[in-house]
Amino acid sequence: MNRNYRIGLAAAVMVIVSTAILAGCFPPANLPRGGDYAMPQGSLHGSDWQLIRVGRAPAIPNYEATMMLTQGKVTGTTGCNRYTGSYTLPARDVLEFGPIASTMMACPGPQMEQERAFLKALEQTAAYALSEGILTLKGANGDALATFEPRKSVGLVGTIWSATGINNGRQAVVSLAAGSKVTAIFDSGGRVSGGGGCNAFSANYAVDGNKITIDNIAQTEMACEDQKVMEQEQAYFAALANATTYRVDGDRFELRDDGGALQVGFRAEK
Repeated sequence: MNRNYRIGLAAAVMVIVSTAILAGCFPPANLPRGGDYAMPQGSLHGSDWQLIRVGRAPAIPNYEATMMLTQGKVTGTTGCNRYTGSYTLPARDVLEFGPIASTMMACPGPQMEQERAFLKALEQTAAYALSEGILTLKGANGDALATFEPRKSVGLVGTIWSATGINNGRQAVVSLAAGSKVTAIFDSGGRVSGGGGCNAFSANYAVDGNKITIDNIAQTEMACEDQKVMEQEQAYFAALANATTYRVDGDRFELRDDGGALQVGFRAEK
């Protein structure tokens, strides 16, 4: 082996070693120097998350709080009100939320307490961890602020839907009268049945995409002592007939009219 060949070989080895060292010290060229961190997010994006704990407190059963992260926008429900806002991923495992806006519906005390804790958790989030399908939002000190699992969705047909709010026909959606229960069950044969709070009912229904029609509503003719329940029942049947679009979102189901006004809001019975 001549001297010139040995010098050339040594130089080639130095180039290879230097390249390897530099590759270990600096991030790949395709990673951005600022803005959202361009890393694989797994199921963080586009997944529907259901709250299971706020801090150390378990989520309230039957009052589902959710979160969905999609292209810089966060949406969901607190278990009382719906909310929307923005988020960024400025570095690996770092998650920050922008201002959050929400609807202003009043709910029972425990739901409102959960809502306040949940929105505060979003505000204080500085990082996240995703492990074995469980998503944890963390504060700047590493404490767990909120914990989620993938949300379980249900279908329109075969679910027992329990009404949570009914349009009273005077441009307002109101909660149910105390002690009353209003339901709807859609079968696969184009029939919907359930209870109006006093009487049982059945009707025809048809869907086309997100469009729905409910007509030919028939009901039993039992009179109830509580006049509020009777008025609520008639408002419910009118709201069903007014519905033209529907949406199933996790364990929630909404009927709206042509103008987008909510006619009936439901939650799936567990």
